[in-house]
Amino acid sequence: MGVSGYDVIIVGYGPVGAVAANLLGQAGLAVAVVERTASVYHLPRASHFDDDVMRVFQAAGLAAEIEAITATIEGTDVIGPDGNVILSVTDRDLPGVQGWTRGYAFWQPDLEAELRRGVRRFENVDELLEHEVEAVIQHDGAPVSVQVRDLGSGAVSHLTASWVLGCDGARSLCRAQAGIDLDDLGFHELWLVVDALRVRPVELPRVVQQICSPERPRMFFPSAGNHCRWEFKIRDGESPTDVAKPDHIARLLASWVDPDDIEVTRTVVYAFKSLIARQWRDGNLLLLGDAAHQMPRFLGQGMCAGIRDVANVAWKLALVAAGTAPPSLLDTYQIEREPHVRTVTKLSVDFGRFLEAATSAQQRTPRVTDLAFPGLVAGVVHHGPAAGSVFPQPRVHTAHGATVPLDEVLGKSFSLVSHRDPREALSPASVAFWESLDASFVQVLPAGEPIGGNDCVALEGAAPDLTGLLADDEVVVVRPDRYVYGTTRDWVTGDGLTAAMRGDLGQVGVA
Repeated sequence: MGVSGYDVIIVGYGPVGAVAANLLGQAGLAVAVVERTASVYHLPRASHFDDDVMRVFQAAGLAAEIEAITATIEGTDVIGPDGNVILSVTDRDLPGVQGWTRGYAFWQPDLEAELRRGVRRFENVDELLEHEVEAVIQHDGAPVSVQVRDLGSGAVSHLTASWVLGCDGARSLCRAQAGIDLDDLGFHELWLVVDALRVRPVELPRVVQQICSPERPRMFFPSAGNHCRWEFKIRDGESPTDVAKPDHIARLLASWVDPDDIEVTRTVVYAFKSLIARQWRDGNLLLLGDAAHQMPRFLGQGMCAGIRDVANVAWKLALVAAGTAPPSLLDTYQIEREPHVRTVTKLSVDFGRFLEAATSAQQRTPRVTDLAFPGLVAGVVHHGPAAGSVFPQPRVHTAHGATVPLDEVLGKSFSLVSHRDPREALSPASVAFWESLDASFVQVLPAGEPIGGNDCVALEGAAPDLTGLLADDEVVVVRPDRYVYGTTRDWVTGDGLTAAMRGDLGQVGVA
């Protein structure tokens, strides 16, 4: 595209920045993404994502490509110091509504390469590789100035954008320049991470193993292909350099593999922290991912949290850029996401402490329900028992004879869903309002019912999460990020829900 003025400049091109570039590019915004390196980072950092994140990849049109480079995680075993399993969690124990497997293992360089290939579908997105952001300067009532240096030539350019997304990691320049402090939740540990490639046939667990030990908690992660990962806590007084020496690593891995079975591809010491930025928005700058929050790796939720940030911000930015909503809509980003991040961070911290404190199966172990994540409790949500929850995604049959996940029918914007035609609950003016947002109106019929038109689908089979939500002719308004905005049973007029959304989008009155 080669312009100097953009709707959005993304600082950082890891998974969080790349997902942002995909979703904003798909929305038609003029985007530049700035990254210091020439290509994807050649070694892994994250290794797991969940069904929430796969649904975001689906929204970006990349689910098939990404699913092809992942391996399904079959579950997690928590093992006591005596070697006995004290908690075993499988996919069946964690029923989800997202329409995808609950856990995926991946090799991060492959994931980042796929995400960047996705970005290159969009002529409205510029990749500025081997460029470094040196300054982000905000001006009252004017676009943000971003000073960028070409690391090859040394040339400095000044770009402008309506919005800047700081996706630049734990040592975020964007956060530092905005003067935003971090709240420290009090968890600090050093862990040794060992990534390896199996070079000979060797049987390793197909589940994540988290091993409790007052002496040295440790974890094993299966990964895609022949990749695998181990993590070991470094004890107080130990030298991280000594722990990472090859002979010591061989001793740490001895209960799993012979050293000749694997090739160690990376060893690195990570500081596990629990930090949350006090502000996630400063004027026209938004912080996402590790720039906004950092958590221990015990639940594999660090990258997931960042991609959830993107899913929350992208549709709001698209509405603001189009003039459909005021910039104040973006104030709901932190309001909606921070409670979720704090809950997941606390769960991760508690789980990490349990791994070190547990001594036997008799000690209270985490329950599956302990790992449940919250929905939205404030922000762009209205009323009804399901408001703020995740909208289910079963498979449905369409009028064209296809069988697809429900999101493929809902489209990219808002959706109104019911067992009846949702438009019957709305005045013509309300229908026109939703149409102005490019909303979809979807009638979902029970399995086996005849399909009456393009806006009508039938369930492939039993889908109790959805049928319970749509009981009693409920009309459900679904946000673009697949959270339920609100519900109504008023088939005389459902215009109250429309008026509420107008208010949340900063639009006065109902036409």
